[in-house]
Amino acid sequence: MDHAQPSGKQRGAGEIVAEGNRHQPPAGAARSLFTTLAYDLARRTGTFHDLNSPDYEPVVEEFVLDYTIDAARDLNGVRLVFFASFASIIDSSLLKLWKHLGRDVESFLNRVVRDRQICYTANAENDSNLRLTFRSWRRRDDPREEIFNVVIREPARDRLVLVSTLHIRSEQPSHANT
Repeated sequence: MDHAQPSGKQRGAGEIVAEGNRHQPPAGAARSLFTTLAYDLARRTGTFHDLNSPDYEPVVEEFVLDYTIDAARDLNGVRLVFFASFASIIDSSLLKLWKHLGRDVESFLNRVVRDRQICYTANAENDSNLRLTFRSWRRRDDPREEIFNVVIREPARDRLVLVSTLHIRSEQPSHANT
């Protein structure tokens, strides 16, 4: 009995031809692989932003805030942090960074969040103190286009909780250097 393996050749856009038959990967497989790779990279580098991009320049190298989980506001019935609470925690902390950069609340409210990527790696405990570390960049040819990145860690348990990158368009060009 011959157990010869079919010889396959890769053709464009994920199409594989094996012994004269064409096979397409399942719908969404390429996107799923891309997403998996993006999340793996975000876990390793602490950002979804391409740190080698010549199109962006750093604005904030590091801005650190601590946040204590609020059991009345942040936890659901099984004592896990609501996923939506993380967006709220990030936004309220981003407002503090925004003010630190000399910007006002009105400009914060008028910003446009064009994209928010989140890589969620662990839940925080109900008594957790979280450490949020922000970094930011602005587009060289249009400083109204900014990227804000936050890494949330739970220092007491020495674990990464999440990585989030926000693409924001501001009303006024960013001129702050911190």
